[in-house]
Amino acid sequence: NKEGQPLRAVIVQFQSKDERDKAFQVGKIKLPLLHNIILPIKLPNDRMKMMKNIECKLMMSNNSSQVTSFFGNSTNAFSFAHLNIRGVASKIDEVKYLIQKHNFKILGLTETLLSSNLNSTPFEVADYALVRRERENRSGGGVLCYVHMSYEYDILTELDEYLDESITVLIKPKFQKPFVLSIIYRPPNSPVSWRENFLSYVEQCYQMSDEVLILGDFNVNLSDNHAKKAWFSKVLSPLSLEQLINDNTRVTDTSHTLIDHIYTNKPSNYKNNSVLRLSLSDHYLIVTTRKLGVHSPRGRCKLSITAFSNKNDENFCCA
Repeated sequence: NKEGQPLRAVIVQFQSKDERDKAFQVGKIKLPLLHNIILPIKLPNDRMKMMKNIECKLMMSNNSSQVTSFFGNSTNAFSFAHLNIRGVASKIDEVKYLIQKHNFKILGLTETLLSSNLNSTPFEVADYALVRRERENRSGGGVLCYVHMSYEYDILTELDEYLDESITVLIKPKFQKPFVLSIIYRPPNSPVSWRENFLSYVEQCYQMSDEVLILGDFNVNLSDNHAKKAWFSKVLSPLSLEQLINDNTRVTDTSHTLIDHIYTNKPSNYKNNSVLRLSLSDHYLIVTTRKLGVHSPRGRCKLSITAFSNKNDENFCCA
């Protein structure tokens, strides 16, 4: 960097694959087949000179206009994001950059792989509250949620009993009705009882608010028509939930799956539902934005009715 300190990560956008290959030809660094990458490496000074004309900035889509319009710079934009991080401890600097650069109001992370006795201080982000939950007496999993401090919220710990790996928050935006936000991780091969617990969980969420937004990794591949039909009929439809994400969220050399989902019972309140490529994990980032025009319903109006059937026409005056 400018101070001469070694870099922990370099974030680069290339206009083409050829440009990328040319820039890294000397180092023979193996890179993923993405134009936009994060390199968790220390580059020597001569390599940085070679890259001096390459624009270094975080872009999570090949379409820069999409990113600009999606996130924007407005402090009023209410954007939500979720990523299965596959271990946050070694990636916390990138997470901090991500959340502050794009002003997410809420960022949920699953599979954080943190221990419950680990101090939260290294994972704190300025201007954000941190809510986390880990597995009890076993490794793996874990859920974490960053909430921007400009928003009032309540943590609904009373709902923790329904799902082991979930965080539930009642968000209270200014001049709008509160709504329930959930970050959930469903492990692969979860028992049938998980589905029943989820149904009960969402029903309890409806007791807290008439609007629910759920983000997470559900390990149910909705790109598979059979799995999609079963999940919609047995889970989403009975709860009046709609799924907002349509593109695959985990892509490998051998598979393309849609396992990270966003559910809500108020789909008209949300826009810009997207899957954004980010090489922090083998999962992609999923994002939605809550429309600023969502307001609380007005109070009931008192309507007075006068019957004129028994009135004297001569005494009735109109202006």
